[in-house]
Amino acid sequence: MKTLRKKNTQYKIKEILHSGSCGVRGTKRTDGRYPLRIGRTVDLDVTKIIGDAPMIINYVCDTDGTSLKGMVLYTSHVIRITVKVTEVTVETENSICVFERMWKNGELL
Repeated sequence: MKTLRKKNTQYKIKEILHSGSCGVRGTKRTDGRYPLRIGRTVDLDVTKIIGDAPMIINYVCDTDGTSLKGMVLYTSHVIRITVKVTEVTVETENSICVFERMWKNGELL
């Protein structure tokens, strides 16, 4: 019998901030590829984010809708995670990533 995998919850990368390790804490990351990540849709299973280990972000699509299926990003080690109904904030050694929950037809994805 085939087991159906429950789809992860979809989030949009709302912002990426400095954690204070290499920039002023709480300011937007404008270096490197960080600005390109803002607005991308990701599948994120918050139950699999583990402290003191890298977070794995599975991309779904770019801001223009271009598929990024199969592409992942490994972050630096997770320091803390804050989960709210419509937002998840993950602080890593190098960045603070804020994810906004996606909506479709008035329902959270």
